[in-house]
Amino acid sequence: MAKKTKVTTWITRDALRGLRDLAAAHQLTISRVAADVLERGLKERAETAGLGLLGPAVEGAVKREVGRMSDRLAHLIARAALESATARRLVFQLLVRQLTTEEARRLNQAAWTGSVDSLRKPAEGLREILGPRATTSEPP
Repeated sequence: MAKKTKVTTWITRDALRGLRDLAAAHQLTISRVAADVLERGLKERAETAGLGLLGPAVEGAVKREVGRMSDRLAHLIARAALESATARRLVFQLLVRQLTTEEARRLNQAAWTGSVDSLRKPAEGLREILGPRATTSEPP
């Protein structure tokens, strides 16, 4: 057993009341409860002290990686938009060659409207994957 040393300190009345309550509940002396609380507090602090040093490094690494992921996602979204716009223009040009310009526009508009409508109605099972929404279920 480790050698013990007496320590004197000042505490608030609330802290003293808490120590007395704990001591009474466990049938221990206030001194024993205070020593136990102090030792546990020091042990917890030692265990979490490394977090104070590692926290900023971890935060920096996470910010860097999220930034890279965001940049990649933005690139992919821009690329998908360009590919989609190119395909739409090519299909329209092919329709104009096969039909009248007015018929091609009508079909193009109908396809656009159908696509917008399908995006407003999530695919079966998508709501289950995404979980509950915080906002109303009205389409934007």
